[in-house]
Amino acid sequence: MSALANPSPNPNPNPNLRRAVDEVALTLTLTLALTLTLALTLALALALTLTLTLTRAVALALPEVVKNVEARYYGRSELDITGPFLMGKLASAEVRVRARVKARVQARVWVRVRVSPS
Repeated sequence: MSALANPSPNPNPNPNLRRAVDEVALTLTLTLALTLTLALTLALALALTLTLTLTRAVALALPEVVKNVEARYYGRSELDITGPFLMGKLASAEVRVRARVKARVQARVWVRVRVSPS
């Protein structure tokens, strides 16, 4: 149980080394805080996007559900009239509409570019 077992602390620690360690610790703490803030911001943005998407999906699905119930349409399975099959059908219809709109906008831009004098 000599000096190897219980080393005595250095009475005069290097102040430059201590300052460097403190700066590294502060930098790591700030980096972690910034990373967590960014992750939280991205999570909130994703949650808002999903909420708006689900709200739009429900707004599109309700009239279809009412129409299916009034027409007594049962589809291939119980999932056809109100479940995932209906949502999939509406989502694919929405994608087709957006693709048509995008194609029209691109065609207009192309016509303007080709027709306008240089």
